[in-house]
Amino acid sequence: MIKALYILRRNGLLLYAKNFTDLKFDENLLYGFFSSVVNFSREGLESVVDFVDLGQENKVIFELNAQENIFTAAIVSVGDNNRLVKKILTNILTGFIDEFSPEYDLNLPKNREIMEGILKENLQWRGGSTLLFRFIISIIVLIGVGAVLTLLNIWVSRDLIFTNIPLYFTPYEFITQTIPILVLALFLELIVVFGLANFISGYILLDLRVSIINAVVYFIIIVLALLLSVQQILIYPIISFLPFVIIASLGGAYLGNELASRKRLK
Repeated sequence: MIKALYILRRNGLLLYAKNFTDLKFDENLLYGFFSSVVNFSREGLESVVDFVDLGQENKVIFELNAQENIFTAAIVSVGDNNRLVKKILTNILTGFIDEFSPEYDLNLPKNREIMEGILKENLQWRGGSTLLFRFIISIIVLIGVGAVLTLLNIWVSRDLIFTNIPLYFTPYEFITQTIPILVLALFLELIVVFGLANFISGYILLDLRVSIINAVVYFIIIVLALLLSVQQILIYPIISFLPFVIIASLGGAYLGNELASRKRLK
């Protein structure tokens, strides 16, 4: 999440500041630090440093508009995606310049309201909910998705796979036709049941460590659900393909987390 946002001239003159949290920052010190980093990297490296790790799970990300000689600095969570934050900062800075250039006078209440609108437009739907809230939502979604996918798995296995296997077949037919069909069908089912569900969980949580915990809990729930169902035989494919189940679960959680990190802030 964006914890604090600053827009400054390259000489260190503050144009706008907003703290989105209750955290206290030594802002006078920060202004000089931000300006020094931007100017040093611009003059010495001919580019602007993307971010600086501030410690305590915080980092600052910079975005410079060279034509106007102003830049924005945002203190964000260390796990936030740099590209996403820079994209947001670029849009905010562009809106700021379009509305207030060249005076950049935000002392008027009307201009303050316009700036709040710019922030709302660019930060809306970009996250900000707590990890606990996302965890609760992910559990609710996983229970629902798990129930639907388990029932679907039972139906597909019973009505579409096992009922279509011929009662009599030669060993050659069993090896060359029946086994490949069963293996392919089971692979697809496991991808849907474990990969898709954990992808959704990872996307909601936006925290890989908690997503892995959710994947373990979800696996236990699915196994228990099958144990209590009338199709207990479906547990055996899960156990047989356990390495693939682990890969599908962790892979789904990772991909969901990666996609979410490009669209939302923590």
